[in-house]
Amino acid sequence: MRNWTRRVCASALCILCLLALFPVRAAAAGAIDTSRNVRLTIEYRHDGKPVASVPFELYYVASVDTYANFTLAGNFTAYPVTLENLTAAEWTALAETLAAYAERDNLTQLDSGKTDASGSLTFPNETDRLAPGLYLAVGKKHTAGGYTYTTEPFLVSLPNLENDAWVYDVTASPKHTRTENLPHPTIPLTAGSSSSGRTMCRSCGQARS
Repeated sequence: MRNWTRRVCASALCILCLLALFPVRAAAAGAIDTSRNVRLTIEYRHDGKPVASVPFELYYVASVDTYANFTLAGNFTAYPVTLENLTAAEWTALAETLAAYAERDNLTQLDSGKTDASGSLTFPNETDRLAPGLYLAVGKKHTAGGYTYTTEPFLVSLPNLENDAWVYDVTASPKHTRTENLPHPTIPLTAGSSSSGRTMCRSCGQARS
């Protein structure tokens, strides 16, 4: 179970699929302590190398009860989405949908921050504490070293299930892509034009406005 959970975290899906696919194990883990603080650490690396200054926003999507049942909360209560019986692919699609709602409706995030020199960012960052629940993490586009990093939004359950126990300190490695920023092509000056924007008289060779 530990190795499987780590693979899930590596693909940024350390989320409800654990509960959806293993309800018996979730029940075996016992009740969630909803009074405890939780923590999320994002580790951002590309080809094993840390990427610093990647901005993230964290949204509180749903509350959770002691039996791991989620209820939409806060800014997300009015949206027509479901949190029940979803596959891993549907959780990924839901994260993208909620991120689109947050951007379109200019929702206020619960917390935000940027990865440090080691590529890590821990929440809570600017807020005092995080309560157990379902969270949406949205990474913003980041350009550095001639590359642009685009991060997939993801949902994460805090606490998460590992070794048939609830883990209140969760680490996730978001799925992302890196594209090289190609230089803009230089357009050569052609006959009849100049860099000042004036045209050249073809017959006399003099510049005219």
